[in-house]
Amino acid sequence: MKIFRVRPLLRSFHTTPIQSSEVKLKLNKFQKTNEVLLKTSKDQEKYLKKKQIQKHKLEKTAYTKQQAFHVLKKNHGEAINNLSDMGPTSKSDLQYMSLTRDKRLIYTMLGTSGEQLRDAVLVTRDVNKFLKRNQVEKAVYLTRLAGSRGSAGLNSILSYYLNNQSPNSAIDMYNWSRKWNIPIDDYTYTILFDGISKQLLPVSNKIGEKILSMVDNLINEKKLNITRFNSALHALSNCTDSIYMFQLWEKNLSGVKRDKISYSTLLKGCIQLNDDVKFFEIVNSIMENIPKSCVDERVLFQYCKTLLSRDNTKVQNTAFVCLLKYFEFETTIYGLPEVSKDVQLYELDHWSIEKKFPLTSHPVGLLLDTSVRIGREKRGLDVFENLQRSNPQIMDIGIYHKYMEIYMKLFSTDCVKKTLEVYEFLKTNDFPSSKKSLNLVYKSFKREMLKKPVMIDKERETKLMEQLLKFMKDEEGFTNEEGDKIIPRSAWNMFNYVIRQVEKGYILTECLSNVVCEFSKSILHNQFVADRKKRDEFVYIQTPELMATSLVMKLHKRLTKHRKYNRHLPNVRHEKIQIEYQLNKYKCRILDHVNIFSNKNKRRPDIERIEKNLENKRKEIFKRNWTHPCFLQVVRNKNKNKNKNKNKNKNKNKNKNKNKNKNKNKNKNKNKNKNKNKNKNKNS
Repeated sequence: MKIFRVRPLLRSFHTTPIQSSEVKLKLNKFQKTNEVLLKTSKDQEKYLKKKQIQKHKLEKTAYTKQQAFHVLKKNHGEAINNLSDMGPTSKSDLQYMSLTRDKRLIYTMLGTSGEQLRDAVLVTRDVNKFLKRNQVEKAVYLTRLAGSRGSAGLNSILSYYLNNQSPNSAIDMYNWSRKWNIPIDDYTYTILFDGISKQLLPVSNKIGEKILSMVDNLINEKKLNITRFNSALHALSNCTDSIYMFQLWEKNLSGVKRDKISYSTLLKGCIQLNDDVKFFEIVNSIMENIPKSCVDERVLFQYCKTLLSRDNTKVQNTAFVCLLKYFEFETTIYGLPEVSKDVQLYELDHWSIEKKFPLTSHPVGLLLDTSVRIGREKRGLDVFENLQRSNPQIMDIGIYHKYMEIYMKLFSTDCVKKTLEVYEFLKTNDFPSSKKSLNLVYKSFKREMLKKPVMIDKERETKLMEQLLKFMKDEEGFTNEEGDKIIPRSAWNMFNYVIRQVEKGYILTECLSNVVCEFSKSILHNQFVADRKKRDEFVYIQTPELMATSLVMKLHKRLTKHRKYNRHLPNVRHEKIQIEYQLNKYKCRILDHVNIFSNKNKRRPDIERIEKNLENKRKEIFKRNWTHPCFLQVVRNKNKNKNKNKNKNKNKNKNKNKNKNKNKNKNKNKNKNKNKNKNKNKNS
């Protein structure tokens, strides 16, 4: 018989206290006091909470410009003349930011809001916009307001200061960020140390001390690794006193093992040592004790570069020998120069290296620099020509630039042809375009044309000038609507030099007319306007036009100076007088153009009329054939007059010498006669 257990079922009820409704509360209040309640206590609480939320949201938004204008006038008694003077792009509202603590007013000036400050990406974007407009104060203020979300903005400000060569401001910004509780991420130290190492001038000792204190903080926080150690060492290598770099090197750091980059940076820092004894002692000890695993081509390249930095010629010779020993140069064609006894030279066997390191563009460029420094430019040319035949793929554009400089130094009277060949080679072989290549070609023209043997030969000087004009047109010129090539302003850097050559009379009249014509075209095509975007404001540079007038006057003087006309040439007199008159008119038109731009009341129709007259006069003058005998006669007459003057001076000197000899003979005869008379008197 089975026994079943029965579980009793219980029924339970959930009860809640009955609350009176808002209507009932208002009704009870009315029955007791005969007053109608608009809001109950609950309604009042809800209303206050809603108001607080609205106020909190409103505090995160910016004022409109009109509201900000009234707040400034009411609270601070300051008034802004134009509403455009306030906002993120304005620089005139910085003075008001220091007067107020009203965040909504500051948001209006910065062009941001409280919600945007919560997004680190938006903050960084706005900081970069301020920095592009050189509004550093607003960028710093925005980063400070962002607080914990301003790390990336802080890094942007640090890189801006360091790129503009102001490391002290970058260090100050770093210190302020710690006070403003802006977190410092992994990139902050790298940006700061790397930027200090790339400063053009060595930084002060105070910055070196601050970098050491930063490294000590990293050691205490156990955040120092080999990357940060190398970047800090690199920054200290650019300090005026290298003692801070050696203090960091001598610290016993657990978990940080020196690598190849550390040793190459240490050798780079030795360049700042002024005492030669200390320099040789430290460099020799580094190369002796460096681990074998840390020796590579970069360390040895930096070692040669450090030796080359000294002013001693024997030490520079040692750098030349080291390059030949450590890299795969052909040493058979060179007689090695005398090396310094203070430098301890080590062979590659000292570090258990069997072969020389293969060549790259860096040691080749350093060898060319060294050959110039020690006065062995021909050896540098031999190295370049050898490598161009055997290993042309390692040659970069910097090596070709150095080759052009060496060639100009050795062959200054005939360097234009070679530099033009190298320039065309770089252009056709897909090398990156460089402004330095153009400048080196211009430099070769200037160097060759200033040499005395070239200046004496007027035809050669004129050919070089024509070649220069053609090069300027082809490489930097642009075509106008009529299809003519116009030389831009950037290519007229040698214009002062051209005027000097004209004043000395080294350029023929035909070439001079071409120079004036091309320069006039550039002026008429607005190549010398100060700000081409503001052409309607007529901001103009007057100097180039005045230089053009001086060239026109030189042409005029050449034609008017020698008025000897050949009777057998037809219409020569009429032709010359006509061109002299037209040149004088052209000069007056240019001066009118200068005057109208110098006046305050500039009218567009007047300028267009004068420019049209100027262009018509230019076409009328320079369409002429300047090889016509009446123009060539100027140069011939000038040369004839020079020869005549030379012959006259020679004849004068001869006559003077003859007269002197005659006077001497007369005096001698007189003295002889006197002596004879004396002897006669004595005998009598």
